[in-house]
Amino acid sequence: MDFLLEIVIELVGGILEGVFSEIIGDKNRGTNSLDKTIEINSLDETSYHESYIAGLLATTIAISYADDHKLDKEEKKMINHFIKNYKYDLSKKAKKNIKYIRRHKISRGNLNLIYIKLNIDGHMILKITNDIEHILKHSNKDISKQMELINEIRNANGYKF
Repeated sequence: MDFLLEIVIELVGGILEGVFSEIIGDKNRGTNSLDKTIEINSLDETSYHESYIAGLLATTIAISYADDHKLDKEEKKMINHFIKNYKYDLSKKAKKNIKYIRRHKISRGNLNLIYIKLNIDGHMILKITNDIEHILKHSNKDISKQMELINEIRNANGYKF
């Protein structure tokens, strides 16, 4: 189990580094055409580990939208790589959830609804935000907007930092 957590942390680190490596100064990025509203009832309940992975992915996507409101080609590539690595460890329900989450623009409000639907409790939310924060702090980019969103997520769930 610890081995899987280390893999998740490494993968999320790679995703976030790739996500934020191209954000600053690149004006020729593609735009995101996935501005659909997310239907929370389309998500299914899954196991603790699968919910953690789906929540981690949803939070990563929400943070990707935090500063430029777009999910560019490099960010999509990293998210697809993340999904590909866990494809055999996840159930059909979890794969369906992740596929659905990936295809929608996730706002702050939608993120809370996703957490509720996937039975992600405050402890798991804290774990997700800590993993993402740890990875963001090791990047050499301006992460102020991403950290604001992480702190909003924590504060909404009763954790003050």
